[in-house]
Amino acid sequence: MMDHYSLSRTLSGLICCSFIIVRLYFTVRYRDKTDPDKKIKAPADQEGRLSYMLRRMIFLPLILIFTWSYFIFNPSWMKSFTLPLPEIVLWILTVIAFMAIAFLIWVHIYLGKEWSASLKIREGHQLIISGPYSKIRHPMYTALFTIYLSFALVSGNLLIIVPTILAIISLAVRVKKEEDVLITEFGDQYRNYMLHTGRFFPRF
Repeated sequence: MMDHYSLSRTLSGLICCSFIIVRLYFTVRYRDKTDPDKKIKAPADQEGRLSYMLRRMIFLPLILIFTWSYFIFNPSWMKSFTLPLPEIVLWILTVIAFMAIAFLIWVHIYLGKEWSASLKIREGHQLIISGPYSKIRHPMYTALFTIYLSFALVSGNLLIIVPTILAIISLAVRVKKEEDVLITEFGDQYRNYMLHTGRFFPRF
């Protein structure tokens, strides 16, 4: 029978590997369908340089370093930063994470070739307002935030939890920039869309 620490590492590892597989699949699937010669109307730096630099140069590297150490090397000193949660909570968070991964797949299918990892809009970009986008403007962020946070909490390690939360915050800040870009591109169509949808959750 697994001890608590081994269970955390196993469950968080399953979440991490499943997420990476899904993300890589859709990255490869839609990479060749995007015409590289199309004009980029909204450059990635519209996200905001501070948010971009903090996330790409500090938060994500820290997450990768500590996650790599946690799963591959498993040094004894990392156990000192353990925040053990009850086993039932670990299982509940794992189920939530896999539900979020399934939701992420749905979002990717609907978004299709319009998806981009960076903040940019190409010529001919279409505004997707059906499926998961019919009630939520940014369902992919909803899925990502849920997956990231569930993974971090299931790992039970503060060295993973803290930078993950900071990365989530920096991504949430980016969303306002993304909406400004979409308003610039789609005008009243996007403003009207905002009236009956929630940013991360359905509007009731």
